[in-house]
Amino acid sequence: MEVCLKINQVEHIIVLQADEARNKTIRDVENATSMLHPLNSSALNLATVLSAKLNGTDLTFPIIQANIAPSLFQALTTIPRVTEVEFMGLDRWEFSYYRNDEQTFAFFSNSSAPSTSYTQPVNRDTGKLFGEAVESNYTIAFNSTRFVEGPRGILPYPSLETGKNQDLLFKSNVPMVGMGLISIGFPADEVKNQFSHLDFHGSHLHLASNDGQVLFEKELADTQIFVYNGTYSLKLKKQNGAYEDVVSNVSCKLEDDADLEHLDVKINEKKHKFYCSTVDIAGIDSVYVLAFPEDGNEAAAHKSSMLAIMLLVLTLVGSVVSLCLFIFLILKAARREIVFYNLLDRALS
Repeated sequence: MEVCLKINQVEHIIVLQADEARNKTIRDVENATSMLHPLNSSALNLATVLSAKLNGTDLTFPIIQANIAPSLFQALTTIPRVTEVEFMGLDRWEFSYYRNDEQTFAFFSNSSAPSTSYTQPVNRDTGKLFGEAVESNYTIAFNSTRFVEGPRGILPYPSLETGKNQDLLFKSNVPMVGMGLISIGFPADEVKNQFSHLDFHGSHLHLASNDGQVLFEKELADTQIFVYNGTYSLKLKKQNGAYEDVVSNVSCKLEDDADLEHLDVKINEKKHKFYCSTVDIAGIDSVYVLAFPEDGNEAAAHKSSMLAIMLLVLTLVGSVVSLCLFIFLILKAARREIVFYNLLDRALS
């Protein structure tokens, strides 16, 4: 009985350690997401400076080069992490600086015609254009209502967009009433930098924005995860190579002070526990999904304890059988001896 108690205590300790590792992974993921903040104050300051410089001036390309471009370049070179700074005028003018690898480029339209836009190298120290301007295939998405007033009025608002260098960017946008829009962006790869050093304790992570754009993924074999509007759906690969739905639209939105709940899913004959929650990354509503395989210490402890109990039972049964056999043999020998003495006694008589 005491041995069984000891085995249960060991199993309980190992299960607690597994729970602590799981909780630590969840805390680390949520802490890492909270480290990425939108560049709202920088975008707002830049918009304020440019509004004062322009002060209702009608825009021409020389005026943009003289009054807007220097401030944009200064923001690009002084604000940490920034790889793109952009001004979009209400009358379809645009000028922006962006980094592509180690080189800096300008993207601009030198007229109000939306079809004529160019890229050109710039001096990385001064921001001055040099070399030949090349017509760009990048499509400018103009929306006048966005420039006049964003989703939060004239306050900065975030977006997740493809930048001029084709990288996914977290952007902070500030409408300049009557003039246009200022945007400052940093690469979504910063998310990977935040998560690259984490110990996931054998788990798998899928992190995506609410519209499904994947920001970080530690893939789980034969599995596809899709995020949409605070929910996730899961597909598993079948033997024929096709993927089939397992669960759909699992809500990750928690009530205040509610604990994370898990969903059990069997993948390749292994049980996994799926946890999810909503997070804010640089102002973008996102969802993380963590999958923990139940084949680590917790499962091993349970298997070991069951095996130990089985061995203990077999040992007890063996002991009882041996004792019974011993007693049986003793009694049989004693009976044989009694019969022998009775026969001997009769013979002597």
